[in-house]
Amino acid sequence: MKLLYFASNEHGGLADYAREQACALARRGVEIELVCAPGFPATAAPGILRTEILRETVKR
Repeated sequence: MKLLYFASNEHGGLADYAREQACALARRGVEIELVCAPGFPATAAPGILRTEILRETVKR
């Protein structure tokens, strides 16, 4: 099974949750393509293809 995972937040609780959920799914054998911003927390799980195509959030 393949899953496209969109993570719009690059920092904070939602980013942490997205990373942990993607890693848990990958451990269960799901192939994950993670679409995220360059500042998204690192994912070191096998089975996760990280695609950084979103712009980084501009801090004001």
